[in-house]
Parts: sequence; C-alpha cells; structure tokens
Amino acid sequence: MPRMSALWAGLWDGEGYAGAEFRVVTADGTERWCTSAGAPVLDENRRQVGVEIRHAGVTGRRHIEVGRPEPGLAGEPAHRRASGVGR
Repeated sequence: MPRMSALWAGLWDGEGYAGAEFRVVTADGTERWCTSAGAPVLDENRRQVGVEIRHAGVTGRRHIEVGRPEPGLAGEPAHRRASGVGR
C-alpha cells in the first residue's frame, strides 16, 4: 500500500486527503474495498498534535458498479464490510 503510506505520511506535514479508495485482501483471500479520509489534528494554537484517519467499506458499491453484486454485502454495516468482523 505505498500510495496509502504516502497519504498517511503527508498528514504529518499538515496535508489532508479525502476519497482515497484502496483494495484490501483479507487473510482468507477475500477482496474488500475501502475509502479513506485523513486530516491533521490541531490544538488551540494551530499546532499539529495528531492525525485523524477514517475508513469506510465500499465493497458492495464497487461490485455493483462493475455489475457483480456480492450477496449479503449491500445491507451490512460498513465496519463489517471493511474488516470482515462477524464472518
């Protein structure tokens, strides 16, 4: 994930990003897709004190876009689609 690593590294230089999509292959070989957004976290003096990164699963949407919906994904919560929790 060199592209995502570069985005994450940029957060520490004060650069935010949104809408970055990436593919994750789980331990059992299942393909999942996520979208990510990140932003620097600033204190009251506008000094960077951290970063915030959010991910959401978009596997169901990606499969529908290419005409191959995957049964059971459309109605699952995003955290289950992204992480495979409960499978």
